Amino acid sequence: MNWELYFEEFLAVEREYGSERDAQYWKLVDALCIKVAALLANAAPDDISWFVEAMGYSRKGEFAIQVLEHTSGLPVQFFDPLLRAAVYEIDPSLNRYFIAPCIKSFGARVVYEALLRYVETGTNFEKAGAINGLYWATVLPQGAAASNAEAQAVFASMADLRARLSNLLLKEFVSNENVDVRRSIIAMLSPNPAAYATDVQALLPAAIAIAYNHPDKYIRDRAKVQFGNSKLYPALPHRKPSS
Repeated sequence: MNWELYFEEFLAVEREYGSERDAQYWKLVDALCIKVAALLANAAPDDISWFVEAMGYSRKGEFAIQVLEHTSGLPVQFFDPLLRAAVYEIDPSLNRYFIAPCIKSFGARVVYEALLRYVETGTNFEKAGAINGLYWATVLPQGAAASNAEAQAVFASMADLRARLSNLLLKEFVSNENVDVRRSIIAMLSPNPAAYATDVQALLPAAIAIAYNHPDKYIRDRAKVQFGNSKLYPALPHRKPSS
């Protein structure tokens, strides 16, 4: 499939409308993305690679992201490449665009469990990336969606996975000295001992001490938010690409 031709169609719409993104512009873009998304059902490995490699902060990335957002359901062969791309993405915000279509197509629990496996068995680079990705698989939808009974039910059904993650992250934070892993974990640690299993709770004071006294400024600043009274949320630094 020549996805570059469809990308050129996308650019042609942009050239026609320029910065005037009115209702007609979005109607044309939506129609194009729906048409292209329907073709993904028969995607070959090269097609999947095109989308994974295209995604990013670029015009082609915007096109790829919008196409995936318009899918009614991706074939299963997209799952591993998209999740791996999310884990390897060094921007802790961009990774959401790989994770969201996976949740939409395969379910939140499947995505959460796959990311947990990366945390449990991956390299340090993969662990940090998976933890960053779990943020987008964990947050309950905001606003009107948060009152949706189905969304609430899904969130409640994953309580066992969140408990498993909490215990895992506390143990990993104390035992793993990798700065990227600790940077990713710190924002997900709870100061409440009840958030952890009884046999893990004893690690919390050590984790707090490590965070407050860590040589990395981000970890120290984030510790003030997690365990103190600071409201100034520091931005998670980008990781260096995997070598």
